[in-house]
Amino acid sequence: MKDRNVEILLNTPLLIIADRNKIKEKPILENILRVGGKIIEKSSAGLQLTVKWVGSDRQVEKIPPFAEIFIPLHKIDHVLLG
Repeated sequence: MKDRNVEILLNTPLLIIADRNKIKEKPILENILRVGGKIIEKSSAGLQLTVKWVGSDRQVEKIPPFAEIFIPLHKIDHVLLG
């Protein structure tokens, strides 16, 4: 699965902690339930991704608030392979 493009559907939203000054400049998408990107590494604990976009149930943000993320397997509901 390494180097594959994926869309990951989460079973619970991501918790985003951000600097309040940056939020005033550009609000952060609430309730991130989908993450799109490329798999860097797969382990027995989860997936490490380069993030291309993030989305809620209603919208997609093409400029994500982070470049990479580790998502534990227990947080993943489905993985759609691209």
